[in-house]
Amino acid sequence: MKKGFFYAAALVMAIFSIYSCSRTQIATFEDCYKETSKISENCYVSVADTVQYYEKFSRKAVMDKLNDEIVKFCFGDNFAGKTVEESHKALSDSLRNDWNTNAISLINSDTFNEETAFFYIYEFMNVGSFDTGYKNLQSYKVYRYSYMGGAHGFGATYYMVLDAKSGSRVHEYEMFKEGYKAPVSELIYNALLKNNPDMEEEFKTFNDFSQVRDKEDNPYINGNCKVSEEGITWNFTPYEIASYAAGHFEVTISWNDLKPYLSDPISKII
Repeated sequence: MKKGFFYAAALVMAIFSIYSCSRTQIATFEDCYKETSKISENCYVSVADTVQYYEKFSRKAVMDKLNDEIVKFCFGDNFAGKTVEESHKALSDSLRNDWNTNAISLINSDTFNEETAFFYIYEFMNVGSFDTGYKNLQSYKVYRYSYMGGAHGFGATYYMVLDAKSGSRVHEYEMFKEGYKAPVSELIYNALLKNNPDMEEEFKTFNDFSQVRDKEDNPYINGNCKVSEEGITWNFTPYEIASYAAGHFEVTISWNDLKPYLSDPISKII
């Protein structure tokens, strides 16, 4: 009798698990717009987007809010209310117009030559995808790259956190109590030094920790963070706390270390 009960319970749990999974489906939009100038194939504008979003969710109203946050995060707040596909097209149209205005006239001038063709290249890319999560909190990341002539383009990864229950974005400052910046900044800075001991002098060159730890524009509290079972991970883009050549840095602070500074809603979740 007891054995049969456990088998029945396991069957119910399996069915529930399958049903729950079927209620959430992720789709990927992928497209690339490219236009090349008539005078040279080395002069072009390109907009490439690969963006994951919710195609199916347990509650449509929440799904719509989540997808709207994804659109705004990948394309900008001015694209609120649009779908991923609509945003890609609108962005492509906008950048093509800018390219036509700023580059084509120069390409067609007498000063143009193939050696300087790279000055007339516009490249933009968004790669948005779901990342780690914890409880009802879901991290989402986007890698953005842009190039508008010059020595090199600029690419960086940015994170946001979504509340799968409400459909809202959870900003960094909402995860902490008032006054969290100085102590959490110190945790981040010490972890960065521990993981990258050879970077101490460069960190100081860019941002002297003793001078910035209490400031509102503290670079170590940048809002670019994600959540996981391990804790909260902050990402620092090139130029943010070190040189472009040094690349980006990520550091994770455990929930346990962050516990004294977490807001009540987040404390209840963990």
